This record gives sequence, C-alpha cells and structure tokens, in this order.
Amino acid sequence: MQKRAWAAFLGLGVALILGEFSVRAFQRELFSTSNLIERTFKIKKGRSNRFPFDPELGWSPPRSEVTIKSQLFSMGLGGPGFRFSKVSTDLTYRATPDAWNVPLNEKRLVVTLGDSFTFGGEVSDEETWPSHLQAISKWRVLNGGVSVFGLDQSFIRLRNILNDHNPKIVILSVIRESILRTERKKQILSGNGEWVNRPYFIKRGDQLELQNVPVVQNREPMPITGIRSWLGRSHLANALFSRLAFHWWYDVNWGGPIPSQYLTGEDPKEISCLLLRSYLELSKQHHFQLVVLGQYYDQDPYKPFQSEPLTQEVLQCAKNLGIFTVDLEDKLRDLAQKSPEEYNTLYFPGAHMTNRGNWWVAQQVVGAIR
Repeated sequence: MQKRAWAAFLGLGVALILGEFSVRAFQRELFSTSNLIERTFKIKKGRSNRFPFDPELGWSPPRSEVTIKSQLFSMGLGGPGFRFSKVSTDLTYRATPDAWNVPLNEKRLVVTLGDSFTFGGEVSDEETWPSHLQAISKWRVLNGGVSVFGLDQSFIRLRNILNDHNPKIVILSVIRESILRTERKKQILSGNGEWVNRPYFIKRGDQLELQNVPVVQNREPMPITGIRSWLGRSHLANALFSRLAFHWWYDVNWGGPIPSQYLTGEDPKEISCLLLRSYLELSKQHHFQLVVLGQYYDQDPYKPFQSEPLTQEVLQCAKNLGIFTVDLEDKLRDLAQKSPEEYNTLYFPGAHMTNRGNWWVAQQVVGAIR
C-alpha cells in the first residue's frame, strides 16, 4: 500500500513537471520566473488604462485622448479574454458623440457625475448612459464621471466644472462603492493593482473638512499574496486556473478588505449624507436642478433579488433633503422577476452595464425628469 502511494505521488510529480515543461515550451518561455497574473494586468492591459495623476482629485481622465481600453473577462474554457472599447476624452470629459445626428438643445446643459457606471466601463463612447441620455432627451450632456471615484471626489469635480459651465441639470450617480470610497485615504485603481492617494473629507461638528489636498502622487504596488504569489509563476497553473477558476485566479481584488491604515475612521453613510447637503447648497448657488440616481451592481436574476441597504439609506438622505431622486432598484427587481433573460442583457457578467443596459438607464432618467 505504501509503495503504491509513493508511486502515485511520484507519478503525479512527474506529470506536473512534464506538463509545466510542455506549456513553457509551447509558449517559448522555458526560463520565465515572473508572476503571470501580474503580467496579464500590467502588460496586456497596458498603461493606457491609467488615469493621469491630478493633485486635486487624485486622478482624472486625460484632457484630450483617444484610447482603446481593454477589460479582462472569462471566456470559460477558452481562457481569459479582453473586451475592447473606444474611449475619447476632451478637456477631461468622456465624449458623448452625437452618433444619431440629433439636433441638441445647447441651452439645456446636463452634467453627469459618478464613477465607472457613469464614465462607461467596458463600453465605447456612444454606448454610455450619458450618451444615450443626450440622444433620447436632445439635451447637451457633459459626461463628468470618472472611474473609481467616490461621492467626495465627484463633489470636488463639480465645483471645478461650475467654474466653466452653467448646467441646468446635474445628475449624480450613486452606487454602493462610490459611498464606501468616502472613508478611504487610498484607493486601488481597477486593473492596475496599485494603491494611490485620494482626497477625502472628515467630519468637524456638522461640517465637512477636506483633507489630503494637494494629493501627493504615490503609487504603491498591490502585491499578489498567498498561494497565487508563487503559483502564479507556473505556466501550467496559469493555463488551468485562468480557465477553471477565473475569478479567484485574477482576484487582485479591489473588492476585498481595505487595510486599516488606509481608512479615515469616518462613517461613509454619514459623510455621504453631509456631501449631499453640500451638493444641494451648490445647486441653490448656481441655479441648477440636482438629481440623484441610484444605480446597482449585477445580480443573479434566478436567485432572490437582494436590496442594497447602504445605497438605500443614502438615497433616503437625498429624499429627506428634498433632492429629486431616481432609484432604479425596484425597476431592476421587477425586470429580474418578470424576465431574467432580459435582465441579463443589461449587464456584462458580474460587471458594468452593457450598451443596452445604459440605454435602459437613460430611458428611466429621462422618463423620471420629464
């Protein structure tokens, strides 16, 4: 029995060694020692996915650039793939091209704010919900969303926007993560695996006090830890796990716990509600209508639909302040229950909204405002 166990162990070891050698030979990297998870993000995704440093906001879109961004996603047994989208920016705003040649009301300017759900993660310029909003409403729309922004950074960005523009409507998209980011001193920029400094607010009595401005430029690499730190150097393991356990394998995850030294110690709900009060004060000073839009992450429509308590609590703060609020949760729940197949067309799997999903959001916003 013992001899059989040793024989099986040795056989497995030889098979793994031969498998590793074969994969390395096929990929022509016999002597590579780098971590293939890091290489996937840093080499294939490229520097074009990084927003330039901004001393007031932490990062912001380029003033003028056209890039092809790539989003890592699973192709099942086919391995990892990259979803490409065209991203154009002008004076740090994401382009909202008039792809349908709709005559626009230039006097009715709308500014949209938020994170990647507003900026348009994984979709091209004409497929973002601000672009669809412009086409449906015939209002001129400035897409001021920035990926990985919190409600605090969007507030600072709005103050700067108001120096150059006089919008009639400002639409602030709120999701759970944009609320949680208000308690962070540092943030991981999605896809780069780096901690970067960000501005934040702390509470002084019932007022907010801005901290960490000007922001100091500092990129701290986020190390890949645990078993993936050394298993990621195996070409055989990478070939297997990138297909069989995609989400675990590439989880350099900005969705995991934030180190305590990177937290402000403030309550993100309380900070967000105070920020909404500040947004409202700006709307009165600059005479625009403020709209708060509640957006949500993808869920499995074949399971019971889960409410998002934190987002709901912050939206209730907006309602208590008298801010016009558009909450998509009930509409998404109804759609998931009535037609799971149609609900699935609104999202990329476990990620951002599709072109169709963004069109659906724009319809809900226009219908509510009108």
